Amino acid sequence: MRVILAKESLDPGFRRDDDIEPSDMSIRTSDLRARVGFVIELARRLHQYGAAAPRLEQAVGNAAQRLGLVCDVLSTPTSIVLSFSGPGGDGIADLTQVVRIAPGDVNLARLCRADEIADQVADGSLEPRRGMAQLHALGRALSRRALWGTVAGYGLSAASVAVLFRTSGPDALAAGVIGLLIGAIVVAGYGRPRLSVASDAIAALVATFIATMASAWLVPLALKLVVLSALIVLVPGMSLTNAVRELTSQHLASGVARFAGAAATILKLTFGTIAAAQVCAVVHIAPAAHP
Repeated sequence: MRVILAKESLDPGFRRDDDIEPSDMSIRTSDLRARVGFVIELARRLHQYGAAAPRLEQAVGNAAQRLGLVCDVLSTPTSIVLSFSGPGGDGIADLTQVVRIAPGDVNLARLCRADEIADQVADGSLEPRRGMAQLHALGRALSRRALWGTVAGYGLSAASVAVLFRTSGPDALAAGVIGLLIGAIVVAGYGRPRLSVASDAIAALVATFIATMASAWLVPLALKLVVLSALIVLVPGMSLTNAVRELTSQHLASGVARFAGAAATILKLTFGTIAAAQVCAVVHIAPAAHP
């Protein structure tokens, strides 16, 4: 009886007539599940790709409203709670779904694609079931070509930042090479949770080691600028921005947690850099003075 009442409240067109055709009931139930499933999957993907809590809750609420549902959303750093009810109800939820999810990294490309899919479903150009399938496809593992492109992107970003800092050619080259190694470390952490957690500290350790040895044995480098250029792509600037947005919009739990996560990332980068510098000093690898 509880399931029937929930369906009746969620779907305004639901009829409890005794002479209703079983096929009609099956179609309506399937359509309702597709709409609810799409909203849940949209919330999952937005959270996974780094959407701030106020943006996620607003986007999911708007998508549910356009699909004829009323959805109250609570987004926290590690979970999402969605309560569904029908239009014009008494405010009591008919269906509640709790989604347990780990905090995700910011992925602007997939975030924009999820928004596009939500808009297409909302305006009726895409069925909810197909929209949910496309959202599922966003979570597929990257191809080998895409992984190599990611590694190359880290190298190009590091070299470009070094140029913006007006460093010399050898400095920019060293930053680019170190950026490639950092990209390889990050990509190696995909699918390896333990390595992924430690990848920031490992990247800072490797960057400082290589820059110091190159400056001591090959060519004098602007050591601080080279290391900063190589590591700057790992600095959680977008996470800090989202944390401030959540705090100012009174999403205190999400804001504090996201800010703490960004601070932990900065601490790991700092620890790796200082540890490598101390080890180099102990083994007497001193960088040459930069002209």
